[in-house]
Amino acid sequence: MTFRLVTYHLFSTSWLVILFGVTIYKFIWTDQIDILRHYTSWNWIFNTIFFILERVASFLDWYNGSISYMSIVYSYVLWVIQGSNWIVFWLVWVILYQNPNILLEQTIDEGGKYTLGQVIIGDRLLHVLPVIIFLIYFILRLPEIIKIISWWKRNQKLYFLLFSNSLTTLLLVGSYRLLFDARDVYGITLSPGFSFLIIISTILVFVDLNILIFANYNIKLK
Repeated sequence: MTFRLVTYHLFSTSWLVILFGVTIYKFIWTDQIDILRHYTSWNWIFNTIFFILERVASFLDWYNGSISYMSIVYSYVLWVIQGSNWIVFWLVWVILYQNPNILLEQTIDEGGKYTLGQVIIGDRLLHVLPVIIFLIYFILRLPEIIKIISWWKRNQKLYFLLFSNSLTTLLLVGSYRLLFDARDVYGITLSPGFSFLIIISTILVFVDLNILIFANYNIKLK
């Protein structure tokens, strides 16, 4: 087993442990209903599910000597979580711009339960770290991801891959929107039209464009 693969397995397993730990903490020691009102929590759960599937698929492929299970995860789940992570990343900046006190309201001085340091760390952990983790993950798994995208391109099904991942990402965010109004949850005045524009733009750039870049990168590798 190469150094890259050893690093990849240690990295994925360690991050899954952290995902589980934070999820358990949030659901045991905080208000469960309040947690589910925030899309950030949804996204954290999505990441946890992805890395569970990723670990299971990795084991099954190792046992069977193939990449068939990982191909499913990389084709139908990986890019959806990538898109969701970046949607959270960009929308949180909009929220902070429109409601700059949203973090301070959670501190002890403002009647909350946390110190300022805990709030800042929690904010970075939930909103920024998933994006960084996925960037590292893509670097570690670049050959495998390119190989799978190459299969879709060779079989002239690349546009199906683009459409299915974009639609699934949009459905995840849309499901949250049907249950909760982000303007009420986060205390912002962002119009539905502008939020939709941000979401669609993020999906086009960080899902569709990324897939197309990797598809073309595969040609250069040959």
